[in-house]
Amino acid sequence: MRQLVLAWVLLCCGAIPAWATTAENGFSQKSAEASLTLELRTIARVDVSALWFTDSEGDRMPTAELYLTQYNRQGYPRIIDGFTGHTPQLQAVDLDGDGQVEILLRYKAGGHQTLMNVYRLEGNLLRRLPSDDLVSDRDGIELQYTSAGEPRIRVISSRDANADKALLVTTDYRLQDGRLVEAKD
Repeated sequence: MRQLVLAWVLLCCGAIPAWATTAENGFSQKSAEASLTLELRTIARVDVSALWFTDSEGDRMPTAELYLTQYNRQGYPRIIDGFTGHTPQLQAVDLDGDGQVEILLRYKAGGHQTLMNVYRLEGNLLRRLPSDDLVSDRDGIELQYTSAGEPRIRVISSRDANADKALLVTTDYRLQDGRLVEAKD
């Protein structure tokens, strides 16, 4: 029950509440599975990790979800997003050429599905951009650069995956006006 309450508080408030880190509740951050140091004026780094909690028998267990945590240069860390997956990778890149980096979080869900979330700094907080199209049924999501040096997110997926010969479909995405759009060029 405490894990559900903590998950609700984390997603609603974003910050790790003081009561969640007391010895009696036994919550703490597990070692980061992915970490990215940033040279931003407000954010020092972002980590992807699970949280430890103590169950009713007193055993320490990790949460099922992984959390993207933003560590600010001043103030408390904030949980930005939670997701179920494994093998996270973080990358910082300026996707739209505005001089501000976006954070790319690539991870696996299950055996073959690869997903990517894109986060953009708004004010002092990272915000997840809608990225429902950044899903591949293969190990096929990566950052690529055009011949002109512009970054693109490339998604390679299978069509007719149940057929004997699956057709591979490649779609490139770019960031335009704060949204991910299909790159037609």
